[in-house]
Amino acid sequence: MNKAQERKDVSFVKGSAGWEGLGLSNDFMFCRVMSKESVCRQFIERLLHIRVGRLKYIEPQKDIRITGDARGVRFDVYAADEEKVFDIEMQTAKNGELARRARYYQAAMDADTLKGGESFRRLKESWILFLCLFDPFGGGQAKYSVRQVFEGGYEGEYQDGTHRVFYNCMAYKKESDEGVRNILKYLAEGRAEDTFTGRLEEEVQKARKNMCWRREYMTLEMIKEDERLAGIAIGRDEGIILGEQRGREQTALSMLARGFSVQDTADITGLSVERVRQLAGERTAEH
Repeated sequence: MNKAQERKDVSFVKGSAGWEGLGLSNDFMFCRVMSKESVCRQFIERLLHIRVGRLKYIEPQKDIRITGDARGVRFDVYAADEEKVFDIEMQTAKNGELARRARYYQAAMDADTLKGGESFRRLKESWILFLCLFDPFGGGQAKYSVRQVFEGGYEGEYQDGTHRVFYNCMAYKKESDEGVRNILKYLAEGRAEDTFTGRLEEEVQKARKNMCWRREYMTLEMIKEDERLAGIAIGRDEGIILGEQRGREQTALSMLARGFSVQDTADITGLSVERVRQLAGERTAEH
């Protein structure tokens, strides 16, 4: 990237929300902070009130595609210990499909967990956690925890090892648990009230000093703006207009045109190195 382009990048970021002002509720920042095992583990334990073993696997922006023609899934933060798997979603924009989205995410998690020929007994206990900056179901609650029960008078609970929890961060005052309330308040307002949220703030401050992450965020924001001005909507989770795969491929083409390497482009967009190489070859042939 030449100096003129770098100056353009910096001016663009200052004109937008800005890297220096990014908080934990921003999807990009959330994924980076949750990449640290001890932070992610404590975050899950506090919000779900469960004991979590050492997380042997954490992957931000994890992509799962069950079959070649099925709609893909991209988890904000996907984590697992020996017995449980977790999907943590930071949701800032309201849509009316969260329940069905959670259902589809649950199916994708199970398909990714179980290998061909394995017994269903090997399915891990799974948790889907949505952190919303709005009321996801309109009931005025701080927490919506889903459970399945039998009908017809039997009072037992249907135990299939799945859990879905939705938090309304804006209603943090209604949360009785102080630790949870402080996390929700921090996500909603950016104010740390206890030791753990103070640590979250420290991690955010550290992340802001990471020049590689700053450049990655800056590049993605600039590409989004370029494509918005060109009338192209980058498809991500909702698949609007071009769809998830096409949107990431368009992002990759924009990055290759700016001189990014194949590996960097693959890392940022989530595409395979092979697909990025193919796109690079197609772009070269066109020019």
